[in-house]
Amino acid sequence: MIKALSFLGLPTPQDGKEGRYSVSEYVFNDKSYRTELFPEAVVSFFNPERLIVFVTPQAKGHTHFSELKSRVEGNHNVLFQPVDISEAKSEEELWQFFDKITGVVDPGDEVILDITHAMRSLPLMAFIAMSYLRVAKDVKLKKIVYGAFVRGENTGDVPKVPVFDLTPLEQLLEWLAAVDALKRRDDAGHLAELLTRAHTLPYRERQSEAPEHIRNTANALNDISRSLHLSRPVDISKHVKAFLDYLPKVQQEIGRWAKPFNMLLEEVAEQYRPFYVAEPQKPSHHNLTVQLLLIERFLEKRLITQAITLSREWIVCLLAMNLNIQWFNIKRRFELENALGAAAQWCRNEDKNLPPYWWDELPMARELAKNWDFITDLRNDVAHCGMREDPAGVESIYKRACDLPKMLNALLEGFANPEVQGRDTVVIDLKEVYGDVAKLDNTIYYISKILEQAGEGKEVVITGQGPVWLYLKVAHALHGKAKRLLYKSPTTGLVTVFDHAPN
Repeated sequence: MIKALSFLGLPTPQDGKEGRYSVSEYVFNDKSYRTELFPEAVVSFFNPERLIVFVTPQAKGHTHFSELKSRVEGNHNVLFQPVDISEAKSEEELWQFFDKITGVVDPGDEVILDITHAMRSLPLMAFIAMSYLRVAKDVKLKKIVYGAFVRGENTGDVPKVPVFDLTPLEQLLEWLAAVDALKRRDDAGHLAELLTRAHTLPYRERQSEAPEHIRNTANALNDISRSLHLSRPVDISKHVKAFLDYLPKVQQEIGRWAKPFNMLLEEVAEQYRPFYVAEPQKPSHHNLTVQLLLIERFLEKRLITQAITLSREWIVCLLAMNLNIQWFNIKRRFELENALGAAAQWCRNEDKNLPPYWWDELPMARELAKNWDFITDLRNDVAHCGMREDPAGVESIYKRACDLPKMLNALLEGFANPEVQGRDTVVIDLKEVYGDVAKLDNTIYYISKILEQAGEGKEVVITGQGPVWLYLKVAHALHGKAKRLLYKSPTTGLVTVFDHAPN
């Protein structure tokens, strides 16, 4: 049903007599209507099936109320429904008004909101209520109008008053919700819908000029979003390139036809730009680094399943790259997965199937097997929807997933640096040990944590920001505990501190 929601105020008394609104000629687009009661003009302009008028007891006792009811029902054959409200002088009364305005609108209704005679904060509350109804009851807000009497220009005895269309203000909230979904969850579906609507509207209205690239930009953005939610790094790269290619063509169009998105266009481009790679199917350190960025983004956006799924495939890709195997050879990937599984069993002392002969030659072979075991169990908990004999709790899954970027980055560094070899390499970031500020008083605590991570007889790489005194204390503590100690920084690369490994 098409419903017009309006208000009827109480005119100021004049010379001790009942005040009255002035007769005006209200003008909306190419239509005009002469009346002193603006809700009647609303009925004339938009032809609703029902006029719902919110009215205080004082305004209801004014002759304007009975006149409006008589005209709407008699002259326009429209249902007239009054709704009693207070003057909204308290927070409680404002919420009572909210309940009343949401209570007269049914799911699927189309609404014209007239705020001309709404007093105090009621226009704002009505505006918010309409936004709520659009989401909660799938209500379509056709128009928000305001008869701007103070801006009228006199034409003889009757002022000509423009009627402002305030609907774009409510549409701005819809844009904000769509952008929020994109920024919070990489969900571009609603935003793509709004951009497509902005693209097609000038064509429907037969405007002399119309956009050319907004729809294609919207499609590319939506494709990025769907590819992200499906953990498809190759597709993400392809669609990011399409989006970036449209960017210089669409910027001016966005500023004219989709203005609410204009200020965020470049920010969105900068967020997705790092995920474009020229050859996404080619095994390379750079491609693995970009996939790590994707995994971190998934966790940032709470896309836990996507992070876990891609992490599992990432390990297979890392191994394939090391063995010079094409990433998308299904048969070879299956062989690598079997090798990883056998190595994981071997690490658990379950020698059902020994890993291949080449396994011991891999950098960080033991860490690779342990991480595969960790991710496989995590992935199975998610993929089987908890339908296992002893499923992990959701909090456990989330916490373990948050460890993935650090774990995978250590593997990538170990494979990228031939100096870091063997099955017992541990990478320790000192910054993660001491937190914000390293304190001398906490030295014993720091050393105990590092010794726990380092274990016995392993190769240890220490890295990260930290004071010189802490690095010296760590080196001294690990002497005799670690097989080999290496220091790594962006400036020096890997530097051997000591090496007790037999030649």
